[in-house]
Amino acid sequence: MALFKEYRDITDGIIILRAFRETDGVRYQLVEIPTSLFEAVDSLSVENAQKGTIPFPADAVVPTFNIGIDRSDAKVKLAVHISAVTIHGQWKLAGEREPR
Repeated sequence: MALFKEYRDITDGIIILRAFRETDGVRYQLVEIPTSLFEAVDSLSVENAQKGTIPFPADAVVPTFNIGIDRSDAKVKLAVHISAVTIHGQWKLAGEREPR
């Protein structure tokens, strides 16, 4: 919990460039996750903090975000619902889809 508070104190957001391969090219999306979203972590109960995956809000059918804790190497994974982010821009580059 202290880690999230410290992170909020030093940054306002997380910027991510997402890419989606489509049949006629690649669609890009520039999104920002506001770190203020993580204020909900401050009220986390000890019981919920012990879970491997922690949804916020805890009783939501579709949570705003999930925190995943990988205890093997102290890694934190975030899954944030698209409705909680700011989409700064989207664009598409045409071209044939290449096999992976």
